[in-house]
Amino acid sequence: TNSAKNLATIPFLSREDLLSDESLLVQLDKANVIQLPIQSKQRFIAIEFSEFLPNPVDFICKEHSILIFEALVLESLHLLDSQFGLFLSEKEFFMGTYSQSESKIHLVLNDWKSQKFAVEEIKYFWKLYAKLEKI
Repeated sequence: TNSAKNLATIPFLSREDLLSDESLLVQLDKANVIQLPIQSKQRFIAIEFSEFLPNPVDFICKEHSILIFEALVLESLHLLDSQFGLFLSEKEFFMGTYSQSESKIHLVLNDWKSQKFAVEEIKYFWKLYAKLEKI
């Protein structure tokens, strides 16, 4: 149908995926997908929120909610300050808050854990786009 054209197909990582020993980046390639009415040229990923996803203390979310993250692009880096985001690499993953000072950007989980943004590693950084939770 014509309405299917307006649905974005988004890889979905469940709480079980977060516990797996396999890299989440590898799992993304074979993950289940969800479809949502999002019209964008950007890439998205969906993650089931749980205690297994390290996140900032000021991030309010119910267990089992679905978090939708949008891939970062150079053209929107100036809009990241104080936004929630995700770092997802072969070795680690965590949520944090973007902190920007002049041209330096960090994704900060807490006082002890952060990741400095580098353009050559942009594929590992995501911005929180939406939160789907039961009301």
